[in-house]
Amino acid sequence: MTSLHQSYSTDTAIVEQAIQWHMQLHDAAADEFAAVQSAFETWLASNAAHAIAYQRVQSMWQQFNVETIAEAKPLIESNLAATEFLKKKKSARKAAKSIAAMLVVGLSAALVYHTQQIKPTWVAQYQTPIGQQKTIDLPDHSKLVINTDTVVNILYSAHQREIVLEHGELFIQVAKDTGRPLVVSTADGTAQALGTQFSVYRKNEQRTKTQVAVLESQVKACNLQRWYQLNSAHCVVVSAGESIEITPQNVSPKQSVDVSQMNAWVSGKLLFDNAPLISVIQQLQRYSPIPITLIPQVAQLRVSGVFPADNVNRSLELLANRLPIQVTQEAQGIVVHPRKLTRKQ
Repeated sequence: MTSLHQSYSTDTAIVEQAIQWHMQLHDAAADEFAAVQSAFETWLASNAAHAIAYQRVQSMWQQFNVETIAEAKPLIESNLAATEFLKKKKSARKAAKSIAAMLVVGLSAALVYHTQQIKPTWVAQYQTPIGQQKTIDLPDHSKLVINTDTVVNILYSAHQREIVLEHGELFIQVAKDTGRPLVVSTADGTAQALGTQFSVYRKNEQRTKTQVAVLESQVKACNLQRWYQLNSAHCVVVSAGESIEITPQNVSPKQSVDVSQMNAWVSGKLLFDNAPLISVIQQLQRYSPIPITLIPQVAQLRVSGVFPADNVNRSLELLANRLPIQVTQEAQGIVVHPRKLTRKQ
């Protein structure tokens, strides 16, 4: 376990950048907006911490009006002059323009404090190397399991429980606490527990996306809401036996899935039902630091069965016993190719 006071990804410099992007998007002229938006998208996608910081900046910014400034005051108490100024303004946007310079300095410090959940009662980071899993008993009696090659930051306060999934996969059994909602955040969006058991997997493919699958009760899943598209955040309530995928732009339609099969990794197993061999190898690769190469001729062979997630060599051996394939260890790693036919004498 590592202290997040130094390692948590949303540091002061990143928060300042998020605020500056927020202001640039707000102030860009019509003929400049497309270029500014494109540059912002590049910055947002370059680091998971950027999206998380921007999400928090936007969330706080929406509180800056005369009705709710009292609630925001603890977040910007390091800049009392800005607070008093905001109280006198009728328009949050007008106030934002007037004190932009102060906010970049004063609010950034407050936002970092907010990011660390204002007087956090428990802050931690956990990670697993490739091929290993870890079970964590959280202080609220929730149970968290993190899969291979995963990094999570955990921030608990008197008002909220947040788990930031930087990358990888987690499964959580949520202890009930009506006064403190539990939210899993990624750079793509959020998943708020409305019940007890669900998994979140941040996939690193050509375009990153977050998969949410619910084993029990319900989860409210939302994509990353952007300031310049205030009504774009799309939230979906996902029920038991359903799965969705989140990108910063949208939330996919819900799909009925075998959630027990998807989350078999929690008990150290991988379950497949008539899956193509290429999908099986892709899953096994997540648990192996050694590259696994699949020859295309056998990629579509069908696989059903249970395989050990913690023993890739044994899983490959089982596949070779069931399918017309050979598994060899070569200079570039493990190679799965068609089995050579033995000539009859």
